[in-house]
Amino acid sequence: MFLRHQHRGSSGQLSSRMKDFGLPHEALLSRYQLLVELDWLRPAFHVPIEREWFENWANFPLYPATLRPNESSWEWNFDIRWFITEKDFSGAEWFLHPYVQSTGAGAEFILRSVKSPTSIDVTAFVHSRGFKVVPAYDYFFEWQLFRLADLVSHARGDSWHPWLPGSYDDFVEYSKSVTPETFNRPANLTRWDKRGEAFGWLAHYIAFEKAFDQYEFSETRSANFQANANKDRALEDLYAKRREGASALVAWLQIDSTRLETALKEEFLTLAQNWRWKKWDKTDHYVQLWRALQAQIQSAVDWLCLLTEKSRVDYLNQFRYTHFGQDVRAQLEDVLPYSQWKSAVTLSRYVTEIGKRYPAAKFCSLGEFAIDSHELVAIGGRVDAFDDYIESIGRFIEESTVYANKDDPFRARSRESWYRLIAVLSEILFEVIEKSKSDSEVTKKKIPGVKNPAPLCVVAERLARKGTEFNRIKKQEQGNSHEKYLEDLAEGIRKAGNKDTLILYFTLAIHAARNGKAHAYGRNHAFLSAAWAAPVFDALVYFVPWAVTELLKKAPTAPAS
Repeated sequence: MFLRHQHRGSSGQLSSRMKDFGLPHEALLSRYQLLVELDWLRPAFHVPIEREWFENWANFPLYPATLRPNESSWEWNFDIRWFITEKDFSGAEWFLHPYVQSTGAGAEFILRSVKSPTSIDVTAFVHSRGFKVVPAYDYFFEWQLFRLADLVSHARGDSWHPWLPGSYDDFVEYSKSVTPETFNRPANLTRWDKRGEAFGWLAHYIAFEKAFDQYEFSETRSANFQANANKDRALEDLYAKRREGASALVAWLQIDSTRLETALKEEFLTLAQNWRWKKWDKTDHYVQLWRALQAQIQSAVDWLCLLTEKSRVDYLNQFRYTHFGQDVRAQLEDVLPYSQWKSAVTLSRYVTEIGKRYPAAKFCSLGEFAIDSHELVAIGGRVDAFDDYIESIGRFIEESTVYANKDDPFRARSRESWYRLIAVLSEILFEVIEKSKSDSEVTKKKIPGVKNPAPLCVVAERLARKGTEFNRIKKQEQGNSHEKYLEDLAEGIRKAGNKDTLILYFTLAIHAARNGKAHAYGRNHAFLSAAWAAPVFDALVYFVPWAVTELLKKAPTAPAS
């Protein structure tokens, strides 16, 4: 929960984390007293300890510590590691870190501390083992380094705002050159008064989350769990206990999910947007700082999901821009770019765009069809195979756009290779849905003249009553070159005179892409723009989501893949 600092030069948890975050740790810690005095970096807790206690630590500073007889006392709780066990659940504060519980060894240690001190004595003595020691421990939250980074950035002039000070490469020189009033209260510090409170709530949850993760890991690998015949119920019980702890923590903090949602929007995502403006998410110097902020925002979302029983996708939708220019805060999807979600957003956009090629006013259309990213991910929740389909579409489009012109011998450039993969996944997807309806009367009905129909043949029959025709046309593939067959199917899609014919040719195109062999491993760039490419793309990206939604309307139970 805390970063501990003991004033022994540049070593320790605090200085290591500052180094990870690209902060000038040596320069900053050399002015540690000034940072505390002027409220740039004040410890959450400062715990002074008697010099004699350190002298009685015979092998200081090594672990495990060698103690002289009869020297165990409250001071040894300076480094409590929190592990939740089954017996802890009987306690009223089992969801709290030992340092903030009302009783116990951790509480006794913290009760002897000074909270947010305005000054600190860093006078050192020389230990009998030759080390210089300041007899005290300071404890910081990780978010306090986010605050410090903002202040240092302001001082250096790294911010995008044009009216802030010029660049100061040497922070120590800067701290000496400005007036105490300027150094004491930089313009961007005021916002942190409220933001720090919200990050403080989150610090308690992150500590609980880590401790419960360890407990859950231990439980699911125990002999009792492995012998449990109803593991699903056991996992549900673990989830319920996690929710119980998350809810109890909210009550202890005297907040609620609404206040937490407001903090996510107005504090965490606003800070993320400010850092994105500064390009911290793309700057090597600050990349670890950005990653740490992402991790904390992820924990905030997970906490909210436990409290409200909403999904991550619900919050991705909730914290999206609703109109142009709303850029004070970052979109959640920009801060937490889940690959599945990004692929779903991309697919949704392509479905909308492709739909314009098949307007509802024409007979050869699928009607007014559009599907948003939330709906796509929701389908993935019902049919696991659809998640694989979404992910592959995202990768395919990425390879065709982001990496299309980059010469990388380890990346395949054949569009048909991706077509084949997505077509295979599509056929598996349809098969999974059909199996989920195996007891229905529709499934028992035979397709005239077709024995053991393939999943795509069944789709053609279900949605257009064209199963027999599907079976007849696909046999023509044997008499033509594969590329010529694809061109014929593409032409069939373009010239379809009604909805049923369009469905027929879309399913045939998927089948042809699935079985295709032309240039499967090649890098023929002319082939990538073949005449058949766009209609087959439409079949895989536009028709498949439409067909899945139509088929699922007749599948009330959730299919398992």
